[in-house]
Amino acid sequence: MRHTTFRFALDPTPVQAAMLVRHAGASRFAFNQCHRLVTYALTAKRTDPHVMVPWSGFDLINAYNAWKGSEAAGRVFSVARDGATIKKVTGLASLAASRIGASI
Repeated sequence: MRHTTFRFALDPTPVQAAMLVRHAGASRFAFNQCHRLVTYALTAKRTDPHVMVPWSGFDLINAYNAWKGSEAAGRVFSVARDGATIKKVTGLASLAASRIGASI
């Protein structure tokens, strides 16, 4: 099997460039918030072993969506981007695997 790669150059209009920047910012915000949710859950789990940590993509999306509807979110209107959430889950899986000496 032969694999071929392609290189594309983007030449967005100013409106498209602004949209790309907003999308990247929203994705980064979702990634950071997912990281924050897991960090807080891990900290809480130290004192209460019954606290559930959102490790899977499904759990993390649900936790993020629950956070969006909370008072803590304030007036943040964002959508959980699957890409940001899945990147976070992949990172968490790699971290967990590295701690036990495994690879994913």
